[in-house]
Amino acid sequence: MFTLIPLLGARTPSSPAASTLLELDGGIRILVDIGWDASLSSHQIIAALEKHVSTLSIILLTHPTIDHLGAYAWCCKHVPLFRHVPCYATVPVVDLGRGVCLDVHGCPGGVSGGTVPTSSVASADASADDDHIAESRSPHILLEPPSPDEIAACFNAIHPLKYSQPHQPIAASFSPSVGGLTITAYGAGHTLGGTIWHIQHGLESIVYATDWSQARESLYPGAAWLTNGSEIIEPLRRPTALVCSSKGVEKTEVLSRKKRDDTLLSLVRETIAQGGKVLIPTDSSARVLELAFLLNQTWRENVDGPHSSTYRHCRIYMASRSATTSVRYLNSMLEWVDETVRQEAEAAMSSKGKKGDQATVNPLEWDFVRQIERQSQVQKALNRRRPCVMLASDQDMEWGFSKEVFESMARDPRNLVLLSERQPEVRSGGRKGLGRQLWELFNNSDGQTSSQSGAKVVGMD
Repeated sequence: MFTLIPLLGARTPSSPAASTLLELDGGIRILVDIGWDASLSSHQIIAALEKHVSTLSIILLTHPTIDHLGAYAWCCKHVPLFRHVPCYATVPVVDLGRGVCLDVHGCPGGVSGGTVPTSSVASADASADDDHIAESRSPHILLEPPSPDEIAACFNAIHPLKYSQPHQPIAASFSPSVGGLTITAYGAGHTLGGTIWHIQHGLESIVYATDWSQARESLYPGAAWLTNGSEIIEPLRRPTALVCSSKGVEKTEVLSRKKRDDTLLSLVRETIAQGGKVLIPTDSSARVLELAFLLNQTWRENVDGPHSSTYRHCRIYMASRSATTSVRYLNSMLEWVDETVRQEAEAAMSSKGKKGDQATVNPLEWDFVRQIERQSQVQKALNRRRPCVMLASDQDMEWGFSKEVFESMARDPRNLVLLSERQPEVRSGGRKGLGRQLWELFNNSDGQTSSQSGAKVVGMD
């Protein structure tokens, strides 16, 4: 038998942040994910973890998104003993997750260190200086966000894994023995390196699968449930327990990938043809790569076609603090992308430089997507009179560049906002975030132009 303890996210529509504790026989305790979102305070993170950190055996991460690992670097810095718990994730989750944390802690208006009650940071190994702080009159302590070097150190310490390779993890020094425990990562789709975890301990076979997508996308492969397209792969067949989420079950009609992509591209083309700008709020390193890849391929196919002037004069921008790093990592992760993309990229690289061979286009060459990482670059792009498409972090429009871009674009009725993800219902204190307000505007007006700002809002979830 095992016990599942949801720490963050479960039964909380206002917070997509995820964190779950699995307790197995023998005192083995596995923390799966440690997410963050704009509704969570530093104190809530501390409160969720403080009772469990000293008993953790290992940590597993599933997706390189703020919802799943946004608080990881912060916890390594501020939660006693947390950084001493071995952590496991796929290579893309490690590399792209590092970019997510750099973005979320480095952007103006992003996640700061926050304040927590003095009692929350008391620990058995606290120094004399810490004790002095704890006894001070101030009821709260101001915590600094992790620095880029600290974030890099946290993620460099994570043990990288590949898909379908059983691994016997090493537990924390203060944990009971984890002999007989085996963890295996399988593709979850939805993000690069996204993971379905298979956890085997004795007769217990647990499949942990949240936020997975069976659909094959332009850049990302679908979840690895099936073999030969029909049967569930043997290791994931008939587990003693399946942990999954009910996200999306309320949908009665789901668009096919082709129809969804065609709708998005049609809206983009109509907007830029009229001289408007397009904002697509998205994350820093996960879904943004799929969107940028789709747009880059569309520009490549049409820049010399009958509508060449529409595409040639419109620039695509990928705006986040980690944009350049994310693209560089992607080019080194061929084994993780969709098989068709991988084959085309390998063919292009092998034919490069060979005489007499017709040049093959590498789909991972970002000829039409410009990475921008500074506020001045974003403002310069917006000041151009010509149309553009801006993929800007974050998708909630609570921090990052997306809120600034929206404020600059909202006055022009030619402009378009495309919401690619469903927005959480409320934020802390019952406050609705900007992304949620736009989502409700879309639902209430059926995608029509807003009477308050001219910008049109369209949902693509």
